Amino acid sequence: MRHMRKLLATANLTRLGSVSKRCREFCLSTPSLEFSSSETGNRHQQFTLLNSIDRYMIHRGDDKIKYFHVDRNFCAGVSEEGFRMMTWILIAVRCNVEVLQLKLWSREWDSMALELPYCIYL
Repeated sequence: MRHMRKLLATANLTRLGSVSKRCREFCLSTPSLEFSSSETGNRHQQFTLLNSIDRYMIHRGDDKIKYFHVDRNFCAGVSEEGFRMMTWILIAVRCNVEVLQLKLWSREWDSMALELPYCIYL
């Protein structure tokens, strides 16, 4: 079953989780999570994916995360999406993440600087 989870893209994993309670529990227990900007095309699709990831991370509970990778191009600027990223990072820390890999970038930085939470440096 774990091998099958590895083959599912993040978008498909979140869709599978909405099928039934058992599927949701299966998907939420995934120990390795990778979220990438390249998984979606236009801005609307990116925001749809961000909303799915928000729900996924909030429903994870305290299930352990071995590997958490975010490769994200801020399509709407840091101030609009930075809060979401910080929430995901804090949830990953709460889930005792072992490896946290962040690749966060933007074409044009707005006035808000992205500050990582202190707890990731401990």
